Amino acid sequence: MAYIEKLQGYVTDVPEIWLNRQDGRKFHFNKLSSSNVSPENNFTEVNGGWSLYPIAYLPGQSTLEMTFESAQFDADLFALASNQTFSKGAVKVFETYEVTVSATDEAELETPYAVKATGVENGPVVSINGMTSGETAAAGVFAIANSTGGQSGEAFTTKLTFAADDGLAGKTIEVYIEREVAQVDNIIVDNQQTFVGECILRWPVYSSGDEDGLSAGGVKGYLYWRFFKCRVTSAPGFDTSYKTAATNSITVGAMDPHRADGGVYQMYYIEK
Repeated sequence: MAYIEKLQGYVTDVPEIWLNRQDGRKFHFNKLSSSNVSPENNFTEVNGGWSLYPIAYLPGQSTLEMTFESAQFDADLFALASNQTFSKGAVKVFETYEVTVSATDEAELETPYAVKATGVENGPVVSINGMTSGETAAAGVFAIANSTGGQSGEAFTTKLTFAADDGLAGKTIEVYIEREVAQVDNIIVDNQQTFVGECILRWPVYSSGDEDGLSAGGVKGYLYWRFFKCRVTSAPGFDTSYKTAATNSITVGAMDPHRADGGVYQMYYIEK
């Protein structure tokens, strides 16, 4: 093919990615922090005769993997990778509060919800290590009163009473709460299902300013890589550090789509 100037340029950004799952669900990610496309062609080496060099390299298994990392937490990454769809349902929430026990062996627990209310069953479960809860305070047993407050957006207050024999007066202790929250978006991930579908990557191609009518640094077009069939080979996890945005990444491996033309992926350039 003759030299075509418009097919040259500079790629200095991460791609925008679309993944089209086999069940028809489409995913779009445009806030990536890094990406990598790694093709690897393997060959079977054939040696024979008197030659000091291989007499043939025959095609062997090849792989092509794409790894991309999101700059923001995106729940769609987890839904995509697990081949699931988020749905509404009840979930367990776990929280810990610190309270200070007064000289009269009482403590006030402040929460954004009622911990205990008359006639309400299966409410939040309150626990303290080494103790049990009961109707009245006794050695090793703490009592929980009905929650009060909660009007006009203020916190609820729940009084906890302890026995003097426990010697907790003046001490700060941790209170653990387990509660159920209804109608929460969630998925349950198993180890059997992962995404299978099509993957499309798009990079902006920048001009150096040498082309007629284009300024330096201007977008002249877009480079596309379209992988006809792929599967998630590495599910997203969490990479976190103090006061740094969490990043989630997944790896997608190309598969043989068994096309009549033998193609695995397609690369093309679209002018802006």
